[in-house]
Amino acid sequence: VQPGLRALFLQGNFLAHLDHFEVQPQLRELHLQGNKLGSMRGMPPQPHLERLWVADNPLTSHPDFKAVCLMAVGSALIRIDDAGVEPHTREQALHLGPVAAAAVREGWLPDADTPWEDAGLLFLVEELQEITSRE
Repeated sequence: VQPGLRALFLQGNFLAHLDHFEVQPQLRELHLQGNKLGSMRGMPPQPHLERLWVADNPLTSHPDFKAVCLMAVGSALIRIDDAGVEPHTREQALHLGPVAAAAVREGWLPDADTPWEDAGLLFLVEELQEITSRE
C-alpha cells in the first residue's frame, strides 16, 4: 500500500491479471491500457478511484466491460477510458450486488448471451467456485 499514491501508470506491461494489487486508499487515476487483461481478476475495491483506462485489453471486447470495471473497483468510478459512466451502466453493476462484484474480482465475466437479471446469484456462486478450483 502506498498511502499517498494518487495516479498509477501501468499501461503496456503485458499484465494478464491484477493479482497482488492492493487497495490504494488515495488512488484516483489508474492507467491499465495496452495490457493483456481479459477480466478484472485480482482488483480489490479502490475506494476513491475515479478514472480508469483499460483500452486495448481483451476485456474491452466484452459488451458489458464498463459494468464489470465498475463492479470491480467500486462506485467512486466516474470515467472509464475518458468517457463518463452512464447511469444505466451504474444500475447494471449495482443490480447483482456484492456477490457478483466479488466474482468479478475473481475473474468472472457475465455471459454476453444471458441477460444479467437472469444470471442469478446461485449461478454466480457456482461460477466463482469453478474459477477458484481452476487456480
